Amino acid sequence: MKYKKLIFYLDGTLVSDRESMKYAFCCVLKELGITPSKNLALEWLKFDDAYWHEIESGRTVFPEYVQTKEDRRVYAQAMRFVLFFESFPISFEQAIHFNDVYCENLGMNIVPILGAEEVLCFLKENYEIYIATNGPRRSALKKLENANLSSYISGVLSSEDAGITKPSKIFFDSLFQMMQYPHKEEALMIGDGITTDILGGMQYGIDTCLFNPNNNQIPIDCKPTMSVQSLLELKRKL
Repeated sequence: MKYKKLIFYLDGTLVSDRESMKYAFCCVLKELGITPSKNLALEWLKFDDAYWHEIESGRTVFPEYVQTKEDRRVYAQAMRFVLFFESFPISFEQAIHFNDVYCENLGMNIVPILGAEEVLCFLKENYEIYIATNGPRRSALKKLENANLSSYISGVLSSEDAGITKPSKIFFDSLFQMMQYPHKEEALMIGDGITTDILGGMQYGIDTCLFNPNNNQIPIDCKPTMSVQSLLELKRKL
């Protein structure tokens, strides 16, 4: 058996959290005195995806006063609310509070991806299973608990823990430290994110598995070791 450590991305790979994100965002709207609407929630999802894609690309320039890893995390999480609500101005201090409200309510309406618990139960017999997420740690733990997946997981690394997001090498260094430094050939990264999971894993020198349930076209520079359209395929491939 080649692999010993399996690293799963959480959102979009093991759990579908779009409804949870909309619920958490509506909680923020209520704090602001804004009537929640489906269109506004969908605008938030689109904005949030683009915002974190920009952060993960490494192109974001932080102010000089944002020095520590913790400062960068707080700044990044809060500024998305400042930017999204620029027509309804809120202060940075208010944005920190709204981010807390948002994170507290993430994980409430989590729906596991089809086959998630079955495949993790199967894989747990032979592998150590880890979670690598760019989301907040407390949200990740809540999602795993609400999806009944916590008992299969050996460890969770969030961007808060690493002080930086995937696909940074520093994030993967922290991940391997948590896993007690296995040989790279013993680890497999499994996720639906082309940049964060597959290209990040490739650049770090580990094998990757693309979870591609919609059979989307894969960019020419993305060459996962394997790909699956269903999580249950992992029972056969691993």
